[in-house]
Order: sequence, then structure tokens, then C-alpha cells
Amino acid sequence: MNNSNFILDGQIFNDLPVVKDEHIVKGPPKVPISTTSIKQAMIYDELGAVPDVHIFNKTKGTGTITNINGAFKIEASENDIIEITHQSYATKVVKASEIKGLMMIVQSSNVLDSVHVTSRKGKIKMFLLLLALGTAGYFMFKETPEKAIL
Repeated sequence: MNNSNFILDGQIFNDLPVVKDEHIVKGPPKVPISTTSIKQAMIYDELGAVPDVHIFNKTKGTGTITNINGAFKIEASENDIIEITHQSYATKVVKASEIKGLMMIVQSSNVLDSVHVTSRKGKIKMFLLLLALGTAGYFMFKETPEKAIL
């Protein structure tokens, strides 16, 4: 069986066998294969164009970044899943068929968990002090073989 593609009336088809009257006949399938095209749009927020937005085609594993004018181009099929992310904005996930003209994204606030900063020097000094006291105490109260009672 030949797995090559061919074009008929501008649509791409697989050279797959079609079953007709229980006989295998070579011919194009009735459903065309999904074709890719270049999708382009401009990402903006309430203040205008947003540069450096990550546009990732999750279906194909490819991506791009918007330019200074918020514009981008990406190759995608109509049903591909596109993820739009930026550090300061909420992530947006759309089908490639929804990419048209202007696309608005919404700012989000990223709240980080609180962090407590402590000095390691204090802990190290305390550790060394306890180690020294423990060692001194060991030698102070260590029984020598002459004093051992059996």
C-alpha cells in the first residue's frame, strides 16, 4: 500500500484504499486530511499591543513570540490547540480556528508565598557551641578503665 498524499481540487488526500461493494478500490477518501496554514493575529490588552507573549501550538509542539507590536504568525491546523502565555497575564487556550485579527489578554496578579529569611551564621554558631559543649561534657564525665566498676 502506498502512503503518499495527492491533491485533488486544492485538497490533500491520502492514497488509502476505499471499500466499495466488498472490493478494494484505490481512490481518494471522502474526508480530506487536515491542512496547515499560517495563523496570524495581534495580542493586546487594555493599554495596547503586548510584546513578548508566548504563542505555543500544543498539538504540534511549536511556538513563537509576539513582536514589539504584539503581532505573531504560527503554523497550525484548524483544530490545533494554541496556548497564549505571558508572565503578567492570565493564560489563554484557544483552537487555531479562533485566531483572527486582534486577541485580547487579561492581566493577572501573581502572588507568591511568603518567604522567611534567616541567617545561617547563627545556626552554625549554635551548632558549633553545642558540639563543643557535648565534646567537653563527654570528656569530663568519661569513665576511665581504672574507675570502672564491674
